[in-house]
Amino acid sequence: SSKPVVHLCQELAEVVALGGAVEIYQPPQRTGWIIDWQMDTFAAVGDFCRERKGLCWHSTSRSQAVIWHLADSYYAANDPLYNYGGAVQPIEGALHMLLETGRSTDILTEADALAAASRYKLVVLPETTRLSAEVVSALEAFAADGGQVILSGAHLAAEVPGLVGASPAGEPIESCYLATAGQAAPVWGGWQPVQPAAGTMALAGAMAQPEIGRETDPPVVVTRRAVGSGSIIAIHGPLFRNYFQAHFPPTRRWFAEMVAGLGIAWEVQLDAPARLEPIVRELDGRLTINLLNRGAGEMLMPRRVIVEELAPVTDVTLRVRCPEPAGLSVVPAEPGVDWAWADGELVVSIPRVDVHTVVAIEPR
Repeated sequence: SSKPVVHLCQELAEVVALGGAVEIYQPPQRTGWIIDWQMDTFAAVGDFCRERKGLCWHSTSRSQAVIWHLADSYYAANDPLYNYGGAVQPIEGALHMLLETGRSTDILTEADALAAASRYKLVVLPETTRLSAEVVSALEAFAADGGQVILSGAHLAAEVPGLVGASPAGEPIESCYLATAGQAAPVWGGWQPVQPAAGTMALAGAMAQPEIGRETDPPVVVTRRAVGSGSIIAIHGPLFRNYFQAHFPPTRRWFAEMVAGLGIAWEVQLDAPARLEPIVRELDGRLTINLLNRGAGEMLMPRRVIVEELAPVTDVTLRVRCPEPAGLSVVPAEPGVDWAWADGELVVSIPRVDVHTVVAIEPR
């Protein structure tokens, strides 16, 4: 069955926002006939893409968060010869976690990651094993220069104790809870209690039950080691695989609170629901902020795969650290968009995002 216009636009907007080109493939009829109503659908989708071309085509990344996707770790966990198996689940979980907490995020393989580390403020290695001496050294240097590193996995305290500043303290805990904003986020899959070394602080403990405040001294499972003007945060369990598997909102809130505590001076801050995905780019000297509505009007499932309706995301606020702009370009044109600049911060109010809205900041 052909997808409707709204579904195709939502899918293709992801590639358009990343500066690329798109193609729709419709299986041809054996008769060779062109189906008029399908062509009408594709024409509407084509108009959608071309409207955004001027602010998107050939843009480059301006993300400040990056996930390192390292080959040694991947090939130790995939299902040979060509299948992912569960090897990319932590990568996907980390990507979803960052996007859903308002962080435009890149994914880089090792050579590119090492070469471009200084471009970013946050580096995430989700359940990554077999860290080479070169990678460990690069992470140390990145943190010493003011960057923030987040690693996850029960293996960290045993495999790289010097990097994370902690050693194993007892047997792994199969499941536990992390306290967040008066609630508890359930996590599972093996969490390693650790003993922080000198210079490393405990950030979170593994609660045995979801009632906040009942346990006075839960085992430490999240640590932060200060390195130069930055730090290395170790989450001693499979947090990102957990999020891939379940996408529990308390887990996302816990992560957002933890990252907020790092004090990162983000260039772009987004105040919107988790389903609004930010993609920050630059093109011809302009900072461009893509906002993608990843929601659905109906409940999707393995036997319901078509998006027929898409409720708009309303009352969106962007905060951008930048020089005073000459103005904004917004596609699609939205008369209700309002903006103000003061003290180095631009605040943009967007009444609604239907599928994909692009905000370009025009320099003076």
